[in-house]
Amino acid sequence: MSNKTKMEFAVPRSAVGDVLRNVADGLESGNLTLGEHPVEFASINKLKVSLKESGDSYFVSVSMKYEPEALVCSCGVEGCVCGLTPEEAKARREAEGDADEDDESEPAAERRALAKGDGKPKYTSLKKGMKKDWKAILEALEGGVFPDPGIASKFMDDFDLMLTYPDEGEEYYDVNRRAMDVFRRAMESGGVEETRQAAARLEELKKQCHDKYK
Repeated sequence: MSNKTKMEFAVPRSAVGDVLRNVADGLESGNLTLGEHPVEFASINKLKVSLKESGDSYFVSVSMKYEPEALVCSCGVEGCVCGLTPEEAKARREAEGDADEDDESEPAAERRALAKGDGKPKYTSLKKGMKKDWKAILEALEGGVFPDPGIASKFMDDFDLMLTYPDEGEEYYDVNRRAMDVFRRAMESGGVEETRQAAARLEELKKQCHDKYK
């Protein structure tokens, strides 16, 4: 529901111009004072100034209409909460985002234990996380830097889990397992070039599988 405020006062005929100039200046600066009452234009949806002659004076009426801040719904993994201000909804989204980041940092085995149904996350969700981690691994190796062990460990766990989904290119599963074993050993050895070569083999297999199934 809209909130309306109305201010009324009488001024001499000679002061009418000053009142109107005051309103115009307030519109330009964003601040207005009528009498002793400050007005914040930022929250005003509608402003109406009317003048009515009364003898040697004018009766000034200033009507202001304030629109209430829109209430919105914010939806996350635990459902939707409605009746929030935009600021509250933003804060909730940011909190959800932080929670998602925390979830992503958990070992794959722990995240699988939290999953519903058959204990596995959705294949598309799994692949989305893997894509992000794989990109970070390849960028590190291309720059001659050993991949972050935490990211690599999470990727390897997710990779093993990926190979348990049916109807997702199962004829490639065995060769991918062997390639992952080589990559895992390279990671354990700490050699950047060895790991880079093992990653290149995994990337080659990924492209072969995607060319056939995408």
